[in-house]
Amino acid sequence: MRNIKTILLTAALLVLLASASAWAASVAQGACVSYDETTNILVIDEYDLNFSPEFRYGQPTGVLTEFDTSTAKIGMRIEVGDVIRLSYNPVGDKNVALKIMNVSKQDLMGK
Repeated sequence: MRNIKTILLTAALLVLLASASAWAASVAQGACVSYDETTNILVIDEYDLNFSPEFRYGQPTGVLTEFDTSTAKIGMRIEVGDVIRLSYNPVGDKNVALKIMNVSKQDLMGK
């Protein structure tokens, strides 16, 4: 009886861990290169994870990535040059943004 409980508990934990990782979205951060509110397309220059006093959010990589923002929850207004952090899901050949945070403007507000 004890072995059955252990096996069932282990199986339930394995299912829980496997399903939790399936819902995780990808995250990107970088400077806004362009944002078109009519077509809902955001293009960022992605940053890496090499933080320094000069590059507080990471260094620009030169990789331009395009996101569809039509269904995204957007915080503060996005402008060219702002540092953006967003979560997204790759769907087919495009990246669909889920949530977008304007890191530059949050810093200005003292958050």
